[in-house]
Amino acid sequence: MAIRKEDVLSSVAQEVKAFCDEAEEAIDKKLKYFIDEGITVIYYSEIGLTSDLPGYSQIQKEIVRRYTDAGWSVAFNSDQRDGSWFTFK
Repeated sequence: MAIRKEDVLSSVAQEVKAFCDEAEEAIDKKLKYFIDEGITVIYYSEIGLTSDLPGYSQIQKEIVRRYTDAGWSVAFNSDQRDGSWFTFK
């Protein structure tokens, strides 16, 4: 029997949620120092986010959604020299 699309999407959604839940702990620790700097940068490598993870783009969007809902201005950025990162304001 062929794998159902719904099952795949559900599995990816669970992986995205689990990854974001873990990433939140690391992000929250770094954001505690926000007041001193006014802007916080968190590199994807700090939270283990790599482009080969299943649900990579969903993870980016979910982290932005969670922190935007919590009152932060969040953007994700990337360049060849520095890699990828989230900016929190």
